[in-house]
Amino acid sequence: MKNSDLRVLIIGPYPPYKDAGAYQFIEEQVMALSCKVNRVDVVSPIRLYPRFFSNLKFLPYTVRYHALSNNYSPVSNVGVNFVKVLKLPKLQRWPFIAVEKTIRYIERFNINFNIIHAHFLSFGVIAQKISEKFGVPFVITAHENTPLLEESLRFPSIKKAVQYADAVIRVNPYDLHFLENKRVFYIPNGIDLRKFPFIATKKARDLLGIPADQVVLVNVGSLREIKGQDFLLDVIHYILLKHDKNFHLYLIGEGPMKKKLEKKVRKLGINDHIHFVGRVNYSKIHIWLSAADLYLMASREESFGIAQLEALACGLKVLSTPTKGSMLFVNQGIDGYMVAECNTQQYGDAIVEMLERRVEAKQLRAWIEEKYSISLVIDKILDVYHTILS
Repeated sequence: MKNSDLRVLIIGPYPPYKDAGAYQFIEEQVMALSCKVNRVDVVSPIRLYPRFFSNLKFLPYTVRYHALSNNYSPVSNVGVNFVKVLKLPKLQRWPFIAVEKTIRYIERFNINFNIIHAHFLSFGVIAQKISEKFGVPFVITAHENTPLLEESLRFPSIKKAVQYADAVIRVNPYDLHFLENKRVFYIPNGIDLRKFPFIATKKARDLLGIPADQVVLVNVGSLREIKGQDFLLDVIHYILLKHDKNFHLYLIGEGPMKKKLEKKVRKLGINDHIHFVGRVNYSKIHIWLSAADLYLMASREESFGIAQLEALACGLKVLSTPTKGSMLFVNQGIDGYMVAECNTQQYGDAIVEMLERRVEAKQLRAWIEEKYSISLVIDKILDVYHTILS
């Protein structure tokens, strides 16, 4: 079968509008895939919230975000469809409720496909049922961090979906042994480098109104415990006490920990050095990265860590906590540094050391282009499709 004959059905979470930010790595794959296949249809089961919820600032960001979800078509051969389910239990049990409604939706709107690709293991359960119903092969990409991967695989239905899948893809090479399937592939996430053009630091800071004398540290991600922004606050407090430099940390993102983080900032007395930027449109992220002196990754668990990739693509050095995602592309002393453990003093001292190192930005970008260009990633995914279809 030729690429031009492929009609791909994507099952998984998806941004409610173009360049929304969350699940951007899936959107990147869909858009790049659409350039090489006949058609891509995304069907994303989500919890039903009234649209006016999006304007209620006191609600959690995830609720306001999902309330914006409406079907759209970013390009002519891509359809994004949200199947809204009234009530979804927590954790991995919710897809079982969504299965029947998702199948009915596909039948009602006559969505035609010859391969199914599920993102995240829980959505693999839905993909398996769709596969059984329509007699079409399915692939699962496991994006979960390692603890969640292991926890998910304890659910019999998820374990069965993995075993019955025609192929399983893992975004890092370190957890392949957890996935019981005859065809397990390591394929990383990728980025569209066109969305991360080089911008001079001065120009980026002028655009954002950031003073030239600041030492700018940046972190991009949902404000959640697993992302480690609370740890970064302790680190900034430590280096401000130890070093007489104008350090400023810009936290880009929303999340349930925001109020807790703001309270900690006040308690530590570092209000003037911490900036809660909030959600930034994905098309503007490269400006923030270009304005920074160092990218700080503080995740406690990370299966991949796409934000690090984006920083490196902008020629920005990365300092990371020890996660499997960081092991993929933070080379000690070349394009970044990964501390041995989540230790405030060790991480803080590493920030000062990293700031003194000079790195060739074009070298970082060339390395990303060679290994993580979205076009290369899509070619590998298409190879998997053709393997199972043949």
